[in-house]
Formats: sequence, C-alpha cells, structure tokens
Amino acid sequence: MKKEFQVISPIDGGIVARVPEASPSEIARCLDLASRAKTSWRAVALKDRVAAVHAMVDHMQANAA
Repeated sequence: MKKEFQVISPIDGGIVARVPEASPSEIARCLDLASRAKTSWRAVALKDRVAAVHAMVDHMQANAA
C-alpha cells in the first residue's frame, strides 16, 4: 500500500482528502505529459476549452461525496 498524506482545509482545519504519495518518477512522468498536452491544448479554440472545463466541473460536482 502506498503512503498517503492528508489534505487539510485552510478554512476549518478538517481533512478534505487522503491522497497517495507520488514517487519522483511518477511526478516526472506527470510533468512530461502535462507539458506535451499544453501544446495541443493551446491549439483548441477558447470556447471549446471553456466548454471542456465546465464539463469537468459538472462531472466533479455530480460525483462529489
């Protein structure tokens, strides 16, 4: 089992989530993928990027605990 750390709310000090700790190689891979995605994301029209972000927020809100 991976080591986890707690995400603490700055508002009330409560635990918001428990998140698995990432290894240096996992972090490097994520940064590389994000860097490559930035190029293609930049080519997407602003209205389409806004729609994608709104869809993501809707999905997260619908699945919030």
